[in-house]
Amino acid sequence: MSPENKDRYGRLIAELFTLDGQSINLLMIQTGNAWWYQKYAPRCEECRRLEEKARRKELGLWSLPQSIPPWEWRKGVRGRR
Repeated sequence: MSPENKDRYGRLIAELFTLDGQSINLLMIQTGNAWWYQKYAPRCEECRRLEEKARRKELGLWSLPQSIPPWEWRKGVRGRR
């Protein structure tokens, strides 16, 4: 694990690795099983490329017609309270 930072709630933001050194974070983006949150990795060109590829292939969450990024969903929930 490579700790990077903490978010505004004190949660650890980190990059995780397999025993052979592969980034779990990038693997999750590549397979469409995680969002790339640009706020915490704005210059991650590999994240951008992998997410775009997963979107084109409609992998994981990109296969769902009404996927909503968590940060957008939270804004909507707050707006209804």
